Amino acid sequence: MFLLQASEFDWGPELRGAILSSFFYGYISTQLIGGLLGTKIGGVKLIGYGVLCTAILTILTPTAARYSVYLVIVLRIIEGVFEGVVYPGIHAVWSRWAPPAERTRLGSFAFSGSFVGTVFGYPLCGWLAEKYGWPSTFYVPGFVAIIWCVVWLTCITESPVDDKHITKEELNYIVDSIGPTDNNKISFLNYPWKDILTSMPVWAITCAHFCENWGFYTLLTQLPSYMNDVLKFNIGKGSLLSA
Repeated sequence: MFLLQASEFDWGPELRGAILSSFFYGYISTQLIGGLLGTKIGGVKLIGYGVLCTAILTILTPTAARYSVYLVIVLRIIEGVFEGVVYPGIHAVWSRWAPPAERTRLGSFAFSGSFVGTVFGYPLCGWLAEKYGWPSTFYVPGFVAIIWCVVWLTCITESPVDDKHITKEELNYIVDSIGPTDNNKISFLNYPWKDILTSMPVWAITCAHFCENWGFYTLLTQLPSYMNDVLKFNIGKGSLLSA
């Protein structure tokens, strides 16, 4: 998007950086809240409506860009708010669906989708931008995401007990492995916050996750600009190499 906008909008590196980073102000604000909401209302709804709202805002981005750059920044912050509940929602889904012995493997498989999406998304968006113009890189993924949300909210249930297509053997296996749960008794105040915040393993994981995300999202947001501004690659080649 922002590589092609240099000629249409004349946005400098600082402004492009502000637009790209604005998403994460909203994203970080709903990480903890997303986990609590996932426990209360269920991860399926949280993921479905979070992605749906993000998709709608994505489709509105080209119109917002032509109206005001500051509107784009606001839109990106709101996108981050809705997108921030998705990862916690995934954990909430697996807490009700994945037996403890399989939870790590299933969780890793689910989270790997974000990397697979990056590998395929970059070249696809580069091709769309070259062939149909930069707005198509917002319209196509946005409408695909809306279709996905409809399928997700229609076909996926919060609990295996509510799934009409699961076999009795699989249901019994999951229920027996996880055991009974009562999410209505869980509240924000009941969490052992002192033990969590003073746990060295928690801080070790937090630091490792911070470092990994720093590198990953820096490359994700800045590498396309580097390919274009420094190496002078066109959008198609730059997107393919960025992937």
